[in-house]
Amino acid sequence: MLKNKKLEVFFITVGSAFEWFDYIVYISLSSYLSSVFFPDTTAKKGLLLIFLIFSIAYLARPIGGIVLGAMSDKFGRKKTFLISTSLMAVATLGIACLPSYFYAGAASFILLLFFRLIQAFSVGGEYTTGVAYLSEKSINRRGFISSFFIFSTIFGVLLAFLFTSWMKNYFSHDEIVSWAWRIPFFISFVFIVLMLLWGKIKQIFQMNFFQMMLMQLYI
Repeated sequence: MLKNKKLEVFFITVGSAFEWFDYIVYISLSSYLSSVFFPDTTAKKGLLLIFLIFSIAYLARPIGGIVLGAMSDKFGRKKTFLISTSLMAVATLGIACLPSYFYAGAASFILLLFFRLIQAFSVGGEYTTGVAYLSEKSINRRGFISSFFIFSTIFGVLLAFLFTSWMKNYFSHDEIVSWAWRIPFFISFVFIVLMLLWGKIKQIFQMNFFQMMLMQLYI
């Protein structure tokens, strides 16, 4: 039982870290993203438009907190946290696969805003349900267990800045604008999916043989 609880804390911590990783990567690469999605404007105007998208999407965070928070009360913290993490994975993959303005025109930054809204909605819900779930998992060490969620937030932010700093030193400006800006979003998507799959596989293997036979009979 204790091992299962540690695994759950680990999954939520890692999942939350990579949700914030996605969020901060956008800010750190904003000057490059402005060249990808607003190449026909000046550098300052393009940067302002990128941050405008960030600001508009930020409004979805409290909405996500309210909607997913209410869902967690009705359907459970763990299930709602998985929903918010899955939404973040889908939005992150969507951003990684976005065409540039050169190929899609205005549709490129409209889609960017759409996926950023999903990310913000997800982060808002993930924060409320994650803290509630971790605090409810431990009666005797509630403060300590809940602190892992705050740690995951800071770790995700730090990891994003470190990774994007490495990118800026390793790749040229043209390489980042052309294709390398997609790398952190793809990496984050892979890690989030691996965490979701690993949790599901662990859940399956923790069932005893009798439970699995019953499942087979009712499928």
